Amino acid sequence: MNYLFFDLELANCYKNDKKICSFGYVLCDESFKIIEEADLLMNPESKWDEYAIKNVIKHPASDFLNSPAFPNYYSKIKELFSDSIAIGHSTKFDVQALNDTTKRYGLEKIGLSYLDIAEIFKAYHKEKNIRGLAKLALLYGVTEQDIKHTSLEDAEITRDVTLAFLGEAGLSLADVLKEINFNPNCN
Repeated sequence: MNYLFFDLELANCYKNDKKICSFGYVLCDESFKIIEEADLLMNPESKWDEYAIKNVIKHPASDFLNSPAFPNYYSKIKELFSDSIAIGHSTKFDVQALNDTTKRYGLEKIGLSYLDIAEIFKAYHKEKNIRGLAKLALLYGVTEQDIKHTSLEDAEITRDVTLAFLGEAGLSLADVLKEINFNPNCN
């Protein structure tokens, strides 16, 4: 089974209808060796949240506007999820964005199960609050997350944090999940 580390960037979140502008992923085999990685830029076909484009998203808006829209990537994204165990950080938000986007374009919902490394870390360490990706990266000494970043960079950092966490625990991913009695979330 492969592992799919993923992250999304959004052009906006207006009216609880999130508009995806990029899907970053790192696909790994069971030993976490990278098979494939990419940052799929897409035209959100929507108004931009000016704060996001000025302060969060690293690519200029023109890169997204000159890219295909989500439907052009739908088959690829669906295939990635169907052949992998998906792992993200604070993943529920990203999954909701995928659901909103497939609904918006009249596409079949992408059925997926996923693991949220933020929730796993929280449960394993018996903490009350979720730590942000940048804080986990700092804790484990992996590449720091810049304020302006890409979805691929976040997917890479999620992979690195997961590996560091597993090393700290001295367990495999399957062992950690069993130890904390963690069940994958399902979309």
